[in-house]
Amino acid sequence: MSVNDGFSWCKLGLIFTPVPTRPWMRSHAQLPTPVHLEGPVWRVLFAARDERCRSHVGWFDVDLDD
Repeated sequence: MSVNDGFSWCKLGLIFTPVPTRPWMRSHAQLPTPVHLEGPVWRVLFAARDERCRSHVGWFDVDLDD
C-alpha cells in the first residue's frame, strides 16, 4: 500500500514564501503541516530558519475558497 493510494496531487504553485526581512524567517518554510480550522479555512504550521539556521515555528491561514 502506498501513502498516496486514492489521492491525486495537483501542484498549483506557492501559497507562501518566507519573509527575509523578519529576523526569525530568513529562509525556508519547511515541514508544512495543515490543520483544519472550519469550513474551507486551514492553518498551515511551518518551520522557518533564522540567520544562525535555528528553526522557529510560524503559521498562516489559508481559505481554500479564495
